[in-house]
Amino acid sequence: MEYLTKVALTEIAAQFLASLPPEGKQQGQQEVNKFVRWCGRERPMSDITVHEVAEYAESLETSSDSLKRLESVRAFLLYAKKEGFTQTNLSINLKVKRSSAKAQGSLKRPSQEKGVPLTSEGRARLLQELDSLKQQRVSIVEELRRAAADKDFRENAPLEAARQYQGQTEARIRELEE
Repeated sequence: MEYLTKVALTEIAAQFLASLPPEGKQQGQQEVNKFVRWCGRERPMSDITVHEVAEYAESLETSSDSLKRLESVRAFLLYAKKEGFTQTNLSINLKVKRSSAKAQGSLKRPSQEKGVPLTSEGRARLLQELDSLKQQRVSIVEELRRAAADKDFRENAPLEAARQYQGQTEARIRELEE
């Protein structure tokens, strides 16, 4: 196990990217490489601290795609934990800084300003997605129940991931219902 903790970030990133499916590889590669450059290419994974991961997340511009961009880095950090390159699950510290309520109030979404033209085919796809998400609620609740059974709420990554997934799913359901 000692060997795994001294492996450079670039090597771990290469292994992670090789494990990705081709369709997600390009986006993942860009974001993971940015993270690796930010931390230092030759640094061992074991030297990366929770504080550095949080700083990296804060250094990103707050935008609508920040969450999507961080997902690749979060997956990389989870991979590093699962493969034994680090003892700590650093991915839970990768959070997007929320913008203030005042700033959010001044920005209106285009859908709030006027109607969006939608074809009957597009509407059918959205309704199908909505039904699918509503059906997933049961499995999400089951995941939460299983993850909460661990009883260690301080560092329960599966519980945190299940809660985050539930929040994203519920947000998408509300968006589609609007």
